[in-house]
Amino acid sequence: MNDALKLKADHDRRLQALDDFLGAYEAEHGEITEDEMRDAARRARERAIVVRGRSTGQESTPRGRGAA
Repeated sequence: MNDALKLKADHDRRLQALDDFLGAYEAEHGEITEDEMRDAARRARERAIVVRGRSTGQESTPRGRGAA
């Protein structure tokens, strides 16, 4: 089996394991709602440590291109 097929098979197994886990979790605790996913994503963003700085919506100036 070449490397690409092995990687795809590994990826497919991991996705199936995640699907199985989520199915079991939802069977026990109920379906995960869109609101719960949105709230979890918001909390994760709030706790994240910014390494590169936050985007201000403005383009940065190019470096090393004739800047005086």
